[in-house]
Amino acid sequence: MMSEDHSPPYESSIAELLAAQRRSPQPHRIYAALDQVMKDEIGHILFTILYQHQEPRELERLYTNQPEAYPVSGRKQIVPSAWTEQLLDRGEPYIGMNADDIRAAFPDHKTIEELGCASVLNVPLIYDGAILGSVNLLHEEGFYKPHHIAPARLFASFALPAMVPAKPT
Repeated sequence: MMSEDHSPPYESSIAELLAAQRRSPQPHRIYAALDQVMKDEIGHILFTILYQHQEPRELERLYTNQPEAYPVSGRKQIVPSAWTEQLLDRGEPYIGMNADDIRAAFPDHKTIEELGCASVLNVPLIYDGAILGSVNLLHEEGFYKPHHIAPARLFASFALPAMVPAKPT
């Protein structure tokens, strides 16, 4: 849908992300731009980007907007659950609507709650058939709705070039 001035939706946010991809140092520039764009366009209190290691199966934090609570490079073991099956095995976005959903999905739910978060939107980062990780937005209870998934997937895709090594075709 076009806005009043007939510009495409999210035009200025996409331009901001494209500009961030051109700046150095990477990947911090694109991750920080994603944080800001997704805060402005969707909303979040906590924003993280996670990379999925296959052996051992762990998630590594590549970016966070709350480094005291969630430092970069922190790793956590992937424990099989309905959440990991949906997000990391099937590559489907996950919305948790309340504190009960947070408690069921995340062992660190107390830290999440201390930050004032009780809802989550996790978007898988998928390239060449592999689920590389996720972009994660957390906010107050009931914040995320299904209509947030499409723009979150669009914006999250800008993280992929920083995660995928170049290879010849």
